[in-house]
Amino acid sequence: MIRRFPAPSEPGSDSHYDPWTIKLWDGLLADSIRSGRDSIEVLAPDSRRKFTIRGHGAGGWEDIMELIDKAHRPVLRRLKVMAGFGLVRPTATEQGRFHFSVRDHVYAIEVTVTVGPDGAETAVVELSTQPVEEPAQ
Repeated sequence: MIRRFPAPSEPGSDSHYDPWTIKLWDGLLADSIRSGRDSIEVLAPDSRRKFTIRGHGAGGWEDIMELIDKAHRPVLRRLKVMAGFGLVRPTATEQGRFHFSVRDHVYAIEVTVTVGPDGAETAVVELSTQPVEEPAQ
């Protein structure tokens, strides 16, 4: 079964409950789908101790936001939970998927997280540009 988000969350119902990362991903995914982006990348932290989240759409790549490196791990952890990854034994490349609801439509989301030779993780989030189904009423 493919998980669907946003999902009603209560503290303690998810072992990785973190309200700011939930709001960040819900807003980022909804905005990206509405804006016509087809993918999002979460880059590894750079020498400035910051990392960039960027999106790809009809106009090419654009930086969406830049966050401090301390936020990198929780941002990726939430994405991994949404995509159904195992968090105990991560592998060099992991892939997962989930559905995301925006208004009256549901979109397919595919996630790939890779670990570089230096141990830094990056993520690619592929967004469907067309709804896959109508949500249950």
